[in-house]
Amino acid sequence: MTRLPVILAITGASGAPYAVRLLEVLATHSVPTWLLVSTHGWRLLAQECGLKDDRELKKATGGDWASVRVFDDSDRGAAPASGSARTAGMVICPCSMGTVAAVAHGTSRSLIERAADVVLKERRKLILVPRETPLSLVHLRNLALAAEAGAVVLPAAPGFYHKPAKVSDLDPVELMRREVTPEVYREVRELWKAHSMAEDGRDIAGLIATLTPDCVYEVLPGGARWEGHAGATRFYTELLAAFPDVHFDLQNIIIGPQGVCEEAKVTGTHRGTWLAYPATGRRVEFRVVIFFPWDLARRKFTGERVFTDLSGLAG
Repeated sequence: MTRLPVILAITGASGAPYAVRLLEVLATHSVPTWLLVSTHGWRLLAQECGLKDDRELKKATGGDWASVRVFDDSDRGAAPASGSARTAGMVICPCSMGTVAAVAHGTSRSLIERAADVVLKERRKLILVPRETPLSLVHLRNLALAAEAGAVVLPAAPGFYHKPAKVSDLDPVELMRREVTPEVYREVRELWKAHSMAEDGRDIAGLIATLTPDCVYEVLPGGARWEGHAGATRFYTELLAAFPDVHFDLQNIIIGPQGVCEEAKVTGTHRGTWLAYPATGRRVEFRVVIFFPWDLARRKFTGERVFTDLSGLAG
């Protein structure tokens, strides 16, 4: 089956190295990619990465662009501008606040802006990677409008769960390059299996045994947070009280040296308050993406980051 192309747009915000790394990964794995770079995007690529044109960018991302197709940002009639041209979605990385404003208000003054508009109207995935800080009220409102329209706002804000020792350790692509030996894979997989079996068996002590003492549980985007073994115990106790028959149906899973990322369908009867959502007595279903960061030194998970939309719990 022919894979649909991913649109990668690079705009004029600081953070060009993120775009170079992302393009390198896409090209290395032969992911069909439609590349769009704005005029200001090229200025940042030159300033932050020393890359002045397609030739230098191609060399910096591995040299093989067999799967990469380049479009001129001024050509608003090119394929990415049409909804009939099917794509897997779009990433704008980095995404300037000017681009965010254009996306939020649908101004479509360039191919990048038009392509983003098309992705939203066709109900495809649009990921915005802003790096701007601090954010003004105008920025925040535009980001909120884009999110309400269906975009995913993914700030370039690296995590510290893996205890980075140097700046390069903050590069998510460098993390992906860590060697996955069969031994590491099996160890992480077995720990996740023990965690999942304990969860299915309502064995909170068994769950805690897979976690570091300073573990952190978070539910995003709401930001609810539980810390340490005591916090993890409260997380599960409150979850099971709210959904006594909760069931996690695994859909996808990725295991690597950084930990485990799983997608699951969650079902249960809402019989108690959960994250300020009062009980409704209704049968509910929602999807979650959960990241279990793995601590290489301590050989345990350092918690869970749960990404989900709980708006369906509202009565």
